[in-house]
Amino acid sequence: MSEVKQSATQEIIALLEQALVAKETPAAPVPDRIRREQDKYDYNPPGYDPDEPTDDEPYFPDDEDDEADGATDHEIADAYLDEIEAAYKADLAETDEDLEDLMVPVELPPTPMIVSVLQENMKKALDLVAPFVARPAPLPVLANVLLEAEDSRLKISATDLESSISVWIGARREQPGAITINAKTIKDYIGILSPEPVDFRTDPSVWTMHVRCGVHMQLEKGILTLAGADGYHLGVERLPVDYDGEEKHLTLPGDTVKKLLRVLRGHKDMEVGITLPSERNSVTFTLPNIQISTQLLEGRFPDFARIIPRSPISQVVMYAADMKVALQRAKIFAKDNANSCCLKVVPARNPGEPPEVVIGARSPEQGDTESMLDATATGDRFEWSANYKYLLEAVDTYRKDAERIVIDTNGPENPAVIRPEYRPIPSISDSSSLTVIMPMAK
Repeated sequence: MSEVKQSATQEIIALLEQALVAKETPAAPVPDRIRREQDKYDYNPPGYDPDEPTDDEPYFPDDEDDEADGATDHEIADAYLDEIEAAYKADLAETDEDLEDLMVPVELPPTPMIVSVLQENMKKALDLVAPFVARPAPLPVLANVLLEAEDSRLKISATDLESSISVWIGARREQPGAITINAKTIKDYIGILSPEPVDFRTDPSVWTMHVRCGVHMQLEKGILTLAGADGYHLGVERLPVDYDGEEKHLTLPGDTVKKLLRVLRGHKDMEVGITLPSERNSVTFTLPNIQISTQLLEGRFPDFARIIPRSPISQVVMYAADMKVALQRAKIFAKDNANSCCLKVVPARNPGEPPEVVIGARSPEQGDTESMLDATATGDRFEWSANYKYLLEAVDTYRKDAERIVIDTNGPENPAVIRPEYRPIPSISDSSSLTVIMPMAK
C-alpha cells in the first residue's frame, strides 16, 4: 500500500468519525469538512430563509430520483456519506489483506552485552552526557543513558527530546548489545570506582547489568596466582606460598588491592597470612600487628589462561634499559595518535648479521620518531602496534628483576606476551610473571 493511499485513508477515517457524530447529535454544529461536502449538494445563496417561499430550489445533479422521492437535503447528504463509509470499509478490507501478506512474525533476540572500558574514560563520557538527560523526565526512559557496544567502542547516548548527545570511548567488546540504565545511578557508581578497568555484562533474561572491577586471586597447592585484566592488557604473577588446601578462586576489589599494596610496601620482609572465613564472603590479610579485611566481588573471573598466546611464531629479546628509552621517545609523538607506538622486527637475513629492531611512533602534526635497538630476533618478520603506556609499565616492572625483556607474538593482529628474559616460554603452569598486551590498529 502506497504512502498516498495511507494518507487518503486517514483523511477518510477522520471525515467519517466527524460525520457519525453529526448524525447522532443533529443539534451540534456541523464540522467544516462535512459542511463543505454537504454544500456541494445543498447550496443556499446569501439571505436565504428556509421559512419563506422561494422560486429557487436546491439542485442535485446526480440525485434527481431522490428529489422526486421527497428526500431532504440532509438525508441526501447522509446517504452520500454512507456511500463513502461503505467504500472506505471495502478499501480497508482490501488493505488488511495486503498487510497480512507483508506482516511476518519476528522474534527479537535478546541483546546481551559484554564490554570492558577504562573507568576514567567512562567517567569523562558520563560527565559530558549528564546535562542532556531530561530533568524532570516526562518519560522514565528519558532519565536513562543508552549504552551500546560497537566494534571496539562503547557508545553512550542521552536526550531530553529537544537535544541529544552521543559519546564514543574505546572499549574491548566481547559481545555486542545495548542497555539503558538510570543516568544518575551509573554516573555516581562509576565516579566512586578507582581508576582502573571496568567490565559491563548484561543479563538479557532479567535485564540487569553486572559491573566487575577487581583482581583475581587463585590459591592452589603451593602456588598463589594473581591476575588483573582490563580488556587491553592482562598481568599475571605467580608466587610460592605455604598452602595445602583445596583450590580457591577469589576476586578482590581493585581499590582494596591498591590499599593493600601501600601497606605491603612498608613491610617487604614480613610474611603475610591469608585467612578465608567460611561463614562470609571475605578474606583477611594478616601481618605483625596489622590485619586487613575486605569483601570479595561476586561472580567468577574469566579464564585468563586461555587469553595467553601459545607457541609464538616470532620472538625478540632486547635490553630493558634501551627499550625504556625508546618508549619514552615514542611517547612524545604517540600522545597525538591514541598513544600508539609500533615495534618493527626484521630478523637477520644472513648468519652473523644483527636483526633490525625498531620502536617508533608517528604524530599527524608533530612528525615521527624511530629508535634502533640492540636485540636478537627469531621467527617471522612483523610490525606490531600497541599502547606505549602498557609496554612502559611492563618494562618498569620487569627491569628490576631482569636485564632483558622478551616479546613473543603470533602476528601483528594478535596479542603479545612481554616477560623477563629468565622466565620460560609463556605457559601458565611454568611462567612466574608475564603481561599480555592487545594490539592496536595501525
